[in-house]
Amino acid sequence: MKVTVKMCGLRSEDDVASLRNLPVQFAGFVLAPSKRKITINTLCKLKTLLPHCVTPVAVMVNPTQKEVDDVIDRAGVTTLQLHGDESPDWCRALRKRHGSIALIKALAARGKETVEQMATYGDIVDTFLIDTYQPDARGGTGKTFRWEDIPAYLEAAREVRKPLWIAGGLTPENVQQLLTRYRPDGVDVSSGVEKNGVKSAERMQQFVQRVRAI
Repeated sequence: MKVTVKMCGLRSEDDVASLRNLPVQFAGFVLAPSKRKITINTLCKLKTLLPHCVTPVAVMVNPTQKEVDDVIDRAGVTTLQLHGDESPDWCRALRKRHGSIALIKALAARGKETVEQMATYGDIVDTFLIDTYQPDARGGTGKTFRWEDIPAYLEAAREVRKPLWIAGGLTPENVQQLLTRYRPDGVDVSSGVEKNGVKSAERMQQFVQRVRAI
C-alpha cells in the first residue's frame, strides 16, 4: 500500500524547497485564520515553486464564494480542503459551479457523529480527512484523537468508495504506529514537522522516510 502524504501549513519558499526530492503528493496552504495563514498572493507565488508532482491544496474554513473563486481563478488551485461547517448542499453547489475541482472534506473526530456525517458527503467529496476535534481550533492543534475509532471511519469511507486520510498530532515518532495498526489511505502533517513553529526540513524528511518504510 502506498500511503498518500500531505504536508500542510507551508508558508515560505524555504518550506516549499524542503519538499524537493521528497515523495509527497500534496502540499497544503492555509487560507483560514491560523498562525499558518498565508494570503492569496503568497499562494500564487508559492504554487509556482512546487515540484510538478506535488498538488497544491487550499485549506479553507467556511469560505465565501468569492474566496473560492479567487483561489480557483487567480491562483489556479483546484484542490480544496474544506475544514469548516460547509454543508453537503453547499459542497454540491460549489462542485456545480466549479466542475473540475477536487474536494477534501475535513471532519472532526467525534466517533459515531462523524461516521454519520461521512454518509451525507459520500457522493460529493473526493476524499475524507479526519482531524482532532477541538472547540477553538480547526486543525493544526498538534493533538491526536482516539485512534481506536479509525476502523469505523475507514468502514464509512469504504462504503462510499472514498479514501480516508488521518491528521491530528502526527509526527515522525508516531506515524509508523498509526499506519501499522490502522492502514489509512493517507496522512496529513503540519505541526509535527515543525521546530519552534517553523517547518523543519529534517523532520519533514524523517516523516516521509518513516511513512515509506511501512
